[in-house]
Amino acid sequence: MAISTINNGDTGLAVRTILNAVIAVVNTLLGRGTDIASAGTTSDIGASTGRNVNVTGATTITAFPTAAAGITRRVTFTGALILTHNATNLILPGGANITTAAGDTAQFESLGSGNWKCAVYQRASGKAVIPPAYSEVTGTPTIPAALTDPNVAHIASDGNDGTGDGTPGKPYLTAQAAINAGFRVLELGVVAAGDITFATNAAETLYYRGQGATKSTFGTIWNPGYGLYLKDLGGRSANITVYAQTYKVGATSGNLTVEDVLCTNEVTSEGATGVLNVSNPGNAGTLTLLGACRIASIGSQGGGGDTGDGITPGQNGGNAGAITVTGPSIVTGGIHATGGSPGGDGGAGAGSPGSDGWVTLRGGCIAALIESSVAPNIEGCTVNDLFIATTNGIADNTYTPPVSQTFAGGVVRAGS
Repeated sequence: MAISTINNGDTGLAVRTILNAVIAVVNTLLGRGTDIASAGTTSDIGASTGRNVNVTGATTITAFPTAAAGITRRVTFTGALILTHNATNLILPGGANITTAAGDTAQFESLGSGNWKCAVYQRASGKAVIPPAYSEVTGTPTIPAALTDPNVAHIASDGNDGTGDGTPGKPYLTAQAAINAGFRVLELGVVAAGDITFATNAAETLYYRGQGATKSTFGTIWNPGYGLYLKDLGGRSANITVYAQTYKVGATSGNLTVEDVLCTNEVTSEGATGVLNVSNPGNAGTLTLLGACRIASIGSQGGGGDTGDGITPGQNGGNAGAITVTGPSIVTGGIHATGGSPGGDGGAGAGSPGSDGWVTLRGGCIAALIESSVAPNIEGCTVNDLFIATTNGIADNTYTPPVSQTFAGGVVRAGS
């Protein structure tokens, strides 16, 4: 809208008309328009009477209607829905779909002709839209150069029940004892090192390596409700078998990253199960595999909802987090990014299942199957035998990747 300028000699009505037009434009820029419901291609944020607008509902948005080029809108999402990336008409950060959460905000700019670009997306949780690679994160612990480093704790071998200070001659009996003493780099003897639970209420990093030619093992490694980075230092002849998990104990599970890890069971990030009228099901954190891992199965699982009681409906399941696998890792079982199961109907209505997570595979990895209703991003990787999408937790072996979904250099076999 063009606004006339005030010229020398203008008085009275002419000046007032121009100033009123300016005020109207400012009110539009600073004000908040009427809420707009999410809907496929018809959520007309460009027609909002204010620059700031809430988008409500949980329907997937694939495009916005046409608006004049240069118009911007600051959108606040009131719930979970999927924004579908399109390289032309809905350009999103990272070039991937985004699952929104209540309180997330985004700034969209119209490019004209029905094309929009999201210039900024800010999650209410403070997390990045696309998690950084571990190599991009600063402030990470320094890996000791040698096992004689005083920062390395030695874990007792079979037949050696030492309870010393962690030095080679006086090893700790269990890995948990070393963790309790503040060590975060472990040399494992020929023994089952036992379970590890971190109790620091903070994100943690753990390095480990083996010795000798026979197997060393952990039990379960977990950090309740907080992030965990786990790395096999390599350069040794022993096989280290690791079963690592991080569980949610607060609102959201911590993010889990593993690098060069061998695991004969599963590596999972899980939200806690909800308790009716006490706590909501937890959302799972992100799960990232780096380097050359070999793992039986990996998963990001939202917490299950509790059954209703006749007055309160069943709880909605928690949401799954994103899963990213890079490098020549092998997942011999499956990759599961599934929302939590809904709470049953106790007489006041059942809950809804949580949202499935986004799966990204790149760098030559191999997986037996993917379980998620969200179409994955697969670049130069192989998904063997079975590709599953789920509908409310029910496996659908007839799933066929949509035409718009590309698999760059990879192999995907649907249904078996």
